[in-house]
Amino acid sequence: FGWALLYPVTPRGLVDNVRGNLRDAVHENAGAGVVALRIAVTVGFVALFLVLGGWQGWLVGHVLPVFAVYPLFAWWSLLSKHRWHTHYDETLDRKNHDFEHGRATDFDGVAGMVQRYLLFPMSDAYHLAHHMYPFVRSEYMPSIDHQLKIQEPRYTKYISRGMLFGSEGQPAALSELYHR
Repeated sequence: FGWALLYPVTPRGLVDNVRGNLRDAVHENAGAGVVALRIAVTVGFVALFLVLGGWQGWLVGHVLPVFAVYPLFAWWSLLSKHRWHTHYDETLDRKNHDFEHGRATDFDGVAGMVQRYLLFPMSDAYHLAHHMYPFVRSEYMPSIDHQLKIQEPRYTKYISRGMLFGSEGQPAALSELYHR
């Protein structure tokens, strides 16, 4: 389980990441002009890092985030915001399906602030609220989350506290995945 949590920074994960990034850069929403623009922007950022910080600046400012930090944080975010391997009931409508398989997560304390704002981009820290109201801007998600906790019992039925270690009798976001 621990090795699977670190998948994006394993040799196989790094290779898959590079392949996926190259495939997406060339094929996803990409005409020749978009591909050329992506190449130009990447070369520009690499040059900027090299000019301002040398190869060390490029390594720390570009290579590590692109190939390690972002993939690892995105992976953890993906794993923790759904209730994985739960029974799929095809008779559920979209909203009930989201309540059944989504996961509201509370992040408490300083560690919670780090997890909420560094590991979960934009509205991912409020992933289930985002599913309920996908067109609401991310800065309003904390208010939506708060109101759903008060007014909608299905929202908190599978709530978790923290990412790795639960508290107050609630599981952590990843503990259910660990036990499965």
